[in-house]
Amino acid sequence: MKPFYKILIAIGIGVLVILGIYLGWQAITSEPEEDIGTTPETAETSSSLITSPIKKISEETVFDFWTNPDTGEVFYFTPDGRVMNAKEGPDLEISKQTINALNFIEIGPKKQKVLAAFGDPQAPQWGIFDIIDGVWRPLPADIIKATWGDNEEKLITIVKSGNYQNFAEADITQMPPSYQILARDLRLKDVKLTSLSDNRVVISELPSASYAGSLWQFDLKSLNLNLLIASEYGLDISWSDKKDLAFLFGLNSGFSILDDNLRVKIPVPFVTLPQKCTADSSKIYCFVPQNIPSDTTLPDDYLTEKFFSVDDLFVLGIDSEEFTKMISSNTAGVPAVDAKNPRVSGNKIYFINRYDNGLYELSL
Repeated sequence: MKPFYKILIAIGIGVLVILGIYLGWQAITSEPEEDIGTTPETAETSSSLITSPIKKISEETVFDFWTNPDTGEVFYFTPDGRVMNAKEGPDLEISKQTINALNFIEIGPKKQKVLAAFGDPQAPQWGIFDIIDGVWRPLPADIIKATWGDNEEKLITIVKSGNYQNFAEADITQMPPSYQILARDLRLKDVKLTSLSDNRVVISELPSASYAGSLWQFDLKSLNLNLLIASEYGLDISWSDKKDLAFLFGLNSGFSILDDNLRVKIPVPFVTLPQKCTADSSKIYCFVPQNIPSDTTLPDDYLTEKFFSVDDLFVLGIDSEEFTKMISSNTAGVPAVDAKNPRVSGNKIYFINRYDNGLYELSL
């Protein structure tokens, strides 16, 4: 290469280096341009829109959960039966023992024990988890269905005895439990038991749009069995934590909020499912699907996860009967929420979001 060309190349490289240094210095020292139309007020508004009032608090997938109102702690079961304490930072493992096919839990009246069913849903095994000791206690295989009695020493059960299925109160302070027979040969299949105040037990059939279910009430004092609701397709019911409110759905009757005698408590202007509602002493909180496609069959498609909803949260005053929309999910700053099993503790609502089966928290 001729010396002349070498000089030109060297000069060109030098110019590029000097230009690069100049542009880099300008980028470091120059003031950033203010966006047109951006003010401190609009910047603050934009920031608030992306700050979600809902946050996830569990590290693992959640089967179901409960809260301790005295301590404010939140506990949950993983689908394989391990027990976790949801905390800021890593969740604390309370029990490492796993359980095959957990399908139902019910917290005891003092919130110190958990009744659980697991295994085959058609013929489940039953056990009790002691929250204080962190240990499991198996229950006899003759128990078919169970719910807590008025304390954590008793269960109301359907128990198999030979060819009979008896309705009985079980004293679980003894091992094996002793039974007081309340009604003999009560042949009800696929039912759930719920103890209420005044020595009453509601017996509800499992919901299906293809089956006309019923509700019964058994009086533990008079030992009378009375039919409450007969032959309603898709009949589904859940209860507030205090069992003083019932949330009822039926294909013909729609959605209702009832008192513990199943009388209408508050008229509602929306349709939702019972497992999307909860209450405290003064308010009712219901997550309500924004849209239910016309080809959706409830409650079956929801229970079999063929249908996932996007929910708004409505708040209803128990005395005032006023209702307001508190949250719209899947909007700016708020994730999509398909809530189930909400519970109020203090000034917060906790719920499972079916989109990831995580445990979420919302401050009231």
